Amino acid sequence: MMRSYINCLLPLTFTYVGVTQEMINKVRAADEQKMLRDLQRLSRQGHDLEFRGQRGETPVIVIIIAILDQVKVKSTGSCIL
Repeated sequence: MMRSYINCLLPLTFTYVGVTQEMINKVRAADEQKMLRDLQRLSRQGHDLEFRGQRGETPVIVIIIAILDQVKVKSTGSCIL
């Protein structure tokens, strides 16, 4: 029950102190943007972006999974009173 109150109060508090949705979106995208820059840098340096780790994963697969995990976590909040 307390969690649902917190999920409702956080957006109200953010609005009160001037945090905009655009600011929140930029913070959320920061990790993904860093991963993308890292991949671009590795590509420019000639590294193989299709190499596979011990479990068969590639750098691109790892990044996609990380992004999907973040999206899943961020979208599970609800505001039920």
